[in-house]
Amino acid sequence: VLILFFTSNFVFVENYIVSFFIALFFPFLFLFFLIKIDVFEKEKFSNVIYVFLFGLVVSFFLCFPYVFLRELFFPNPNSGILISFISVGIPEEIIKIIPFLLVVKYRKFVDEPIDFLIYSSASALGFAFYENINYIINYSESGNIVAIRSFLPSVMHMVVSSIFSFGIFLYLISKRLKYIFLGLFLSSLIHAVYNSLFISPIVLLFILSYYSKMIQSLLNISPYYEKSKEDMIKQATDFLFVLILAIL
Repeated sequence: VLILFFTSNFVFVENYIVSFFIALFFPFLFLFFLIKIDVFEKEKFSNVIYVFLFGLVVSFFLCFPYVFLRELFFPNPNSGILISFISVGIPEEIIKIIPFLLVVKYRKFVDEPIDFLIYSSASALGFAFYENINYIINYSESGNIVAIRSFLPSVMHMVVSSIFSFGIFLYLISKRLKYIFLGLFLSSLIHAVYNSLFISPIVLLFILSYYSKMIQSLLNISPYYEKSKEDMIKQATDFLFVLILAIL
């Protein structure tokens, strides 16, 4: 269904092919980053791609009813932090986390703490890719919006979904349900603040710093931890900032 949808848009929608590949560019760079940070037990790139595509498929089917209901009840969803929290933050964070939860339950490749961050990020990038295509088509004439919508929100979606999955990780090791709700609350709130305020770049820098600390923390408690590979952790986190600088 998804292939037929994209193929038909390639034929009938002006600039769709260009927008498709521009929207795909940054998520693929970040997928390579996710592989690079897993220094102790490397994930198969095919598994990361699988979750990315799964995130895309789930986003495709759930976004139709979600967008319809949002436009029906919240015609201006980013008019304030509270409205954005309810109409954008919570539903989008739930949509992005569903593929990750299904992978945790039914697949066997989430077997160390850092995998929670890797695969929730991959799922979020599937959502970001699908969302960015239409933004690029709609706003391509204004130039700057293409770079902003292709890059910055991809980072935001990746980081806030990781915060949610970190809450799920804490729940699994503690059996305290509050961590799931705390993860959803924090990820949705940061999402809403990013969408609603003019300080989005500052918010992004702050959560990137937190994302880097999450990577370090989850790698430090890996059952496959090897002290000889400690330098690779720093190289992996440095890679993200070098990647961002290169893109900018």
